[in-house]
Amino acid sequence: MKIAIVIDHLTTEVAGTEGQVVKLIRGLAPQHEIHLVALRSTPWLESPAARSLPCKVTVFDLRAVKTAAFWLQLRALFAFMRELRPDVVHSFFPIANIIGVIAAHRAGVPVILSSRRDYGYWMTPRYLAATRFANCFLTGIVTNSPSVKELTIRAEGFDGSRIQVIYNGVDVGRFAGLQRDHALKAQLGIPAHWKVITLVANYRPIKRHDLLIDALAKLAQSHPDACLLFIGEDSDDGAQARTMALVEQRGLRERVFTAHAKGDIERYLSIADIGVNCSDSEGLSNAVVEYMCAGVPSVVTRGGGNVDLVRDGINGLSCAVGDAAGLAACLARFLDDEALRARCAQESLRWVSEEMSLPAIVRRFESCYAGLLAAAARGPQAGPGTDGSPLARAKALVRAAAGSAPVMGRLRRKVAGHGVTVLMYHELGGDDDACDVWQIVRRGDFLRQVDYLRKHYEIVPLERALEVVEQGAFGDRPLAVLTFDDGHRGNAEHLLPIVRQEGLPVTIYVATGHIEDQRAYWFDRVVNALQRPGEARVDLSRHGLGSYFVPARPGPRRWVQIDRVLHAIKSLPPLRCDEAADEVCRQVGGAGLRPAMWPMTREELREVAAHPLVTIGAHSHGHEALTLLPLDEARLSIELARQHTHEWLGRPVRHFAYPSGLHDAKLVHLVREMGFATAMSNHAGHWRSADVRYEIPRISVGRYDSLDKFKVETVLGLRGLPRRLLSAA
Repeated sequence: MKIAIVIDHLTTEVAGTEGQVVKLIRGLAPQHEIHLVALRSTPWLESPAARSLPCKVTVFDLRAVKTAAFWLQLRALFAFMRELRPDVVHSFFPIANIIGVIAAHRAGVPVILSSRRDYGYWMTPRYLAATRFANCFLTGIVTNSPSVKELTIRAEGFDGSRIQVIYNGVDVGRFAGLQRDHALKAQLGIPAHWKVITLVANYRPIKRHDLLIDALAKLAQSHPDACLLFIGEDSDDGAQARTMALVEQRGLRERVFTAHAKGDIERYLSIADIGVNCSDSEGLSNAVVEYMCAGVPSVVTRGGGNVDLVRDGINGLSCAVGDAAGLAACLARFLDDEALRARCAQESLRWVSEEMSLPAIVRRFESCYAGLLAAAARGPQAGPGTDGSPLARAKALVRAAAGSAPVMGRLRRKVAGHGVTVLMYHELGGDDDACDVWQIVRRGDFLRQVDYLRKHYEIVPLERALEVVEQGAFGDRPLAVLTFDDGHRGNAEHLLPIVRQEGLPVTIYVATGHIEDQRAYWFDRVVNALQRPGEARVDLSRHGLGSYFVPARPGPRRWVQIDRVLHAIKSLPPLRCDEAADEVCRQVGGAGLRPAMWPMTREELREVAAHPLVTIGAHSHGHEALTLLPLDEARLSIELARQHTHEWLGRPVRHFAYPSGLHDAKLVHLVREMGFATAMSNHAGHWRSADVRYEIPRISVGRYDSLDKFKVETVLGLRGLPRRLLSAA
């Protein structure tokens, strides 16, 4: 394979991401053609060490964006990439993850990957918007820990199925047979009998040298033989001087030592009794990995990737981020228990040898590149809009807007600020279920949507929203109401635990007939039947509807075909819908499958309704299309739902939602006459006036909606933006 590695800069071969890139190049070069592309010149790239790299190095100078030289260099980069035509481009660091990715896309590179290796504490809203734009052209992302993967999904809205986790590689053999270097300890001025607590980190605020100093101050009396050894480089703003000034203030000058490792970190770790990482934010710490290789037990804060490396009490100890007292307690525990230190060190060495050795990591990268290249050779799998077409460019621009905090903030203030955003869900499912049902939103996706709403909206109960709308008392913060239709079992299985844990107010509209009979409605029976594996053919010509084909491959395209069947049946008179649904079930089968859609039991409904943040509303008895019924039959269905719900729960029902959102002027008058306080429609928009309290607009949310689609539709009050434009990546 011809592989181009694009990186912002290379200033060293021993630290962090840059060290990992150099190791990767050396591991891949014997079998592949490697090109290193740097976007900024550095002294190291002119050094003998750089010239010894087993690859061709090309440097561009992309620093001063506002100069003509920058744009000339950018043009040269694009031309270089077109001429090189690598099989794989893999970018590292923020600028390369934007410019390098776009250059690779313009050159038609079949596999384009970027890396995420920390928690993005540096990422501004503009960087995030630009990164999300570039993400539209990616084949995938590689992270160095599961925690960084989860952050990437949340922060960038990237499809988790296209993110691979490959740990940092380490030369475990380099630390083999390590013996304590007593001469080095004496050279540093550390008394021979003192216990050495080591922090390997450059002097930056996020590394929290101050936290470790405070922890040592708490141990000063109880552990007079404990000292600190800081190993790292100073930053440009004099952070080391500030750190040492704090040491003086705490009266610890005689117990804090400093050093600079120049490629010989193992010597310094040979004299370490405990290794520490107390960062506020961390990807996968190379320092902690090196502690593990050197047989040094680790104490870490539970920030980011540290939790992926250190399991508390098994191969190290951990405390909360920013907790000096907790850090001191962990250090004291290790200082007092030599057997525990030895046991954790041994387990760390075993784990890192199996999971993070350089040969194993290089093989994983090779497998990743080869697999994606083979998939690319088979042709695009994601459908239209993935090849630089106008659709792809439009999708990228909209996603960039969705990722721009200033743009979305202005839209929220101007569009959503003077109204209530009402969201319509149906069912929640587990993150690992395999159903193809638009109405079933994965639990993890729902939590990400709630997280977004809580940052930018106030989520309120329906009664509170009604009060605000009636008074016209809209504040600075937009309001949101969460509603769920039908009364499926996911309300009890998945939604109720979230309500309890998150303190989340919700309104659930219950169709009582399927709860009473414990039989799915025709709509749900069709959906359940079409969940069987493989393709399906449905012939409804005897009902005057024609034939339908449902493909085997799961995903939104399959749901589109299922939805065609549902909409066709929905056009029939209500009594004939059941007959057509039974016909589908007979033709397709699917017996023995766990139904994707099933009603709650009365007991489950009572448990859900007992929570003070849950409001229960009526949704008719038989979930009929009420506009197709005579008005007296529609009244009967609504009244039955209200009576049953009142009887089961022991409290009146004040709110109603039209089944499938279908209503007309007669139904609106009927619902008002029956004494309901509100009624929900399926019209899109924001609820701004009490005049529409019986036709409240809602924005529907489904399984295949990306977080970008959710953001844009929520803020604009839209419904049904083209999924090809805003579908999940």
